[in-house]
Parts: sequence; C-alpha cells; structure tokens
Amino acid sequence: MVVYVAFLRGINVGGRNLIKMKEVCHQFESIELEKITSYRASGNILFTTELEQATVVERIKETLFDLVGRNVEVFLRTSTQIEEIMSFNPFRERESSSAKLYVTFIPTKTQIDLALPLQSPQKDVELFLAANSNLFSQAYPRKGRYGAPNKFIEKELQVPATTRNWNTIKGISEILNRDY
Repeated sequence: MVVYVAFLRGINVGGRNLIKMKEVCHQFESIELEKITSYRASGNILFTTELEQATVVERIKETLFDLVGRNVEVFLRTSTQIEEIMSFNPFRERESSSAKLYVTFIPTKTQIDLALPLQSPQKDVELFLAANSNLFSQAYPRKGRYGAPNKFIEKELQVPATTRNWNTIKGISEILNRDY
C-alpha cells in the first residue's frame, strides 16, 4: 500500500466549487482508495491504495467531475514526498518573518527553467526555490492583502498549480506521522 495526499485545485476557495470533504471521502471509497481522510476543507485528501499513480489521478478526476460538474486538477504526492519537503524545510530561516509561506504543487516532470528568486510584478510574491515539482514562495502584504502565489506561478510557468500554506503542509505531515 502506498500512502498518498491528493491536493485538489480550486475546491472550496472563494465560494466556488463548494463540496463537503465528507462527501468527497465517501465517493473515493468506491474507487479503491482506503483509509481516506481529509485535512481542512480546501481539498487535501489523504489515503492509501495499491493502484498505480496514473490510475489514481484518473479515477479521482472522474469522481470529482461527477461531484462538481467540471474538471478539477489533481496533484498527487506520496507520504514520502511530503516528508522530504518537511525534512528539507526551505522555510527554516524565513518562518519568523511577516511573510506568508507557501508550497505550490505543479505537475510532476514539469521542467522548471526560471532564474530564481523571481518576484511578481507587484513585488508581493517571491518564488525562491523549485525542487521536484514543488515550488516554495513567500507572499508579502500589498495594499492590505497578501500576494497570491498560485496565480503568479501559473502565469509564469504556463502550467496548472495548486498552493498550500506551510502550516497546512505541517498539519498534513502530522496526520501522516500519526495515522499512517
């Protein structure tokens, strides 16, 4: 059995694509996923399966289409990949700053050819590291609001992406260590 975390793009964000995570978990039981749990309401699903990764992504996308009526991007990471991010912790030196810290997931095998660090045109997002289809950034307040790394990264790389704050990744890691 492999332990995975599915990061779903655009679920329960900004009042759009609203769906209860309990319903998502229930539907995932029918596609040969086990020990399914969600973390927060923003599309973070943990589970185990013996299925191949490509099959898992395909089945999750089909299930989500049936639930929300549109295609939803799915970014799958193994528990080992999440623990590598935690061990690597590129935010170690930055956690005490006033910036918000983010991890952005992009499709695996995406070639990243950017000179880093890279700042958004508004200087409210700084992308400072790319490793294994995971991007690390920090956002700064501008006009009372923090920058949006996902929008900036999707525009720069021309790929779909989904972003989680560092505290969410730490919370997921805690569940993985405790329950899986």
